[in-house]
Amino acid sequence: MSFTDLNRTRRAVNIALLSLFIATAGALLQIGGTSWDVTSHLMIEPETFFTPSHTVLYTGIGLLTISAGMGGVVLLENKKGIVGNSNATAFKLLVIGSVISLVAGPSDFLWHDTFGFDGLLSPPHLSLITGMLINSIAVVVGLARIRHTPLTPSKEKMVRLAMIPAFAALWFTIIWYVYMFSLPFSNGENFQFNPNPILAALIATILFPLLSSIVFLTASNSIEKFGGATAVGILVVAINSFANLVPADQSMISFLPWYLIMAILPAIIADLVLNYLPKKTIMGIKESQL
Repeated sequence: MSFTDLNRTRRAVNIALLSLFIATAGALLQIGGTSWDVTSHLMIEPETFFTPSHTVLYTGIGLLTISAGMGGVVLLENKKGIVGNSNATAFKLLVIGSVISLVAGPSDFLWHDTFGFDGLLSPPHLSLITGMLINSIAVVVGLARIRHTPLTPSKEKMVRLAMIPAFAALWFTIIWYVYMFSLPFSNGENFQFNPNPILAALIATILFPLLSSIVFLTASNSIEKFGGATAVGILVVAINSFANLVPADQSMISFLPWYLIMAILPAIIADLVLNYLPKKTIMGIKESQL
């Protein structure tokens, strides 16, 4: 590899890293803002487009849009495979997810202006959460794959640390995606989108444990250190506490310690099992991690 090609590779990798770090912050803000916004809806707070929760949400989308623009630069630099086609896939997803989110934002404003109060499963909300899900997947994929490019030890450590909020954002986004099709909060002023109760119960009962297990296991295998997946779980619980529980009812603060114990203890146990259980056991747990 020539000196010029080496410099181009380093430049592309550095841009890719910065883009993914910005996207990680954006993914966390967008799902935190979304969760807070839904809580505001349920508390029947004044319904306008310009609210603090929307500010957090669209700040996250703005950061993801910036990241997608930087990812576009990486894709242009990658014409000769500088950062690898596997890494390029993450930036393509980031561009697609950001475009969907940017279109959903004005659409949501028009929907509110035309139809007033709406529920979870309105078309703009579904489009928005879909774009958010694609973005959060893109960030996790990008961070996981960029570790296979030449990185200094300090940058490799930064990528591992960034995986914690990235997986937390993905996990919480998946939770809300399931909520969209299982919670009875989708009837608005003019449209009733509430799902069938039996179908909603089946969706929640099957998908919550299955998808949560997949995310936790993937986080554990990607971060490759004990405590990494637990940190992801703790961050998810923290987001849920500050975006959903505390804004909904101040009296719930007294119950937070018990909630934290019940939510985090299983994560610690699962993390211990995945990292320290002998490879060969009578029950074969290690051979069937999921």
